[in-house]
Amino acid sequence: MKRGVLQKHSRKHSQTCFQTVNSQGQVALEFIVTYGWALLAILATLWILTYYGYLDFSRYLSDYCDLGPQLQCVDFRLKADPGNNHPGGFDINIRSNFPVSIKIHNIQVYLDGQLVVNYDVDSIVGDSSSLAPGEETSFNSYTLDNPNPHTNPNMPRWDSNLPLSIGSKQAIDIVFNISQNITGAPTHLIRGRIFSKVVQS
Repeated sequence: MKRGVLQKHSRKHSQTCFQTVNSQGQVALEFIVTYGWALLAILATLWILTYYGYLDFSRYLSDYCDLGPQLQCVDFRLKADPGNNHPGGFDINIRSNFPVSIKIHNIQVYLDGQLVVNYDVDSIVGDSSSLAPGEETSFNSYTLDNPNPHTNPNMPRWDSNLPLSIGSKQAIDIVFNISQNITGAPTHLIRGRIFSKVVQS
């Protein structure tokens, strides 16, 4: 007698558990069907915003130029003028905060880890590449099919290959090879970065 009651109770309990699981599965399926399209719409919207750069948070970062305290970046800009065969370039004004006179021997510019400019200052401006304590000088780069002669020692020109896009925020890394302005003085590297919105040249 007791065994029959237990068997009936067991079957009833199993049916109740099955109905509960089935009900939960049905609720989950209804949720997916009801809100699945909304989730897909949200994902598609996020993809579109990312594709067109609206979720590029670098757009909201402030422009900066950092070469360290000893070779101070006073002013700077990244520029481009693709219509005149100038894919990209930059202007930079620096001040020497070294306590002694220094000489800039070489400047290298990297974009996305790739060397795009290798400027031999010594061979172009010679002694004009020296800086006394507190003195400022300017450099700028152009991309020209036929670069003009280097007539202004304070604003030298060199070939560059900077694929910069007007309106975008981009970064270039700069390496200055310098030494004390004494014959035979050892050279040192100063590494820096310019991060800025690219403007029309």
